[in-house]
Amino acid sequence: MNKTLSIQAFSIRDKLNTLEETKEAFKALASYGYTGVQTAGVPSYGYEEYRKAADEAGLKIIGTHLGIDLFENTDETVRIHNVLGTKNAGVGGMPGLWEANFSKETVYSFIERAGKVAQAFHDKGLTFTYHHHEREFAKIGNETIMDIIIRELNFNTTFVLDTHWLQAGGVNIIEWLKKLEGKVNILHLKDFAVPFGKGGYVITELGNGNINYREVIKAAEASGVEHLCYEQDNNHKEDSLLSAKQSAEYFYSII
Repeated sequence: MNKTLSIQAFSIRDKLNTLEETKEAFKALASYGYTGVQTAGVPSYGYEEYRKAADEAGLKIIGTHLGIDLFENTDETVRIHNVLGTKNAGVGGMPGLWEANFSKETVYSFIERAGKVAQAFHDKGLTFTYHHHEREFAKIGNETIMDIIIRELNFNTTFVLDTHWLQAGGVNIIEWLKKLEGKVNILHLKDFAVPFGKGGYVITELGNGNINYREVIKAAEASGVEHLCYEQDNNHKEDSLLSAKQSAEYFYSII
């Protein structure tokens, strides 16, 4: 594992609206010590320009977050990933996971679709990768949804584990890194905090929450994680780029 930090682009999505904004944001990220970026959705100005902006800043694209509908068009998916220069083709979650009528059938319908996609990608030299949230740790009978996904898709699928959602799902981060040894291309470093005087929990900058990242990074290295990737969906203290800068400073202070 290369002990450098990448970023999930969703963290700074407000800075990526135009090509010029993206170029400036990528240059700033590189100056903070970031070496890679994972995409979030489709850039309005095209994949070719996105890749060029990353190259100019010295950032490598480590993977994507796109939709299962797009991934069912294998030829277009291969084209996009060839342009971006990455083999990690990822979905950011299960369609229907947040719907009121979510059911066991939703899970198995997704698994059927994803299994076909994963096989098609494998045949074309891509890797299908799945990113979870906390809801995959709900149980169907005696096993979690995540357990079912792993069992049914294990052969041609890798996983983007997310430290915050593991914590929110009530499971042990280090145990899950061990459980998926050799199957995690990207680990999202997303800190978990309990706000003072309020209920619930929030996402926060690395080092501002309760996750022991020294131990997590050691476990990630032992389990064969390829990329460490900061992500902060919301709750930026002042500005998304400043949060990214603070998180990078914390990361490099503990490795």
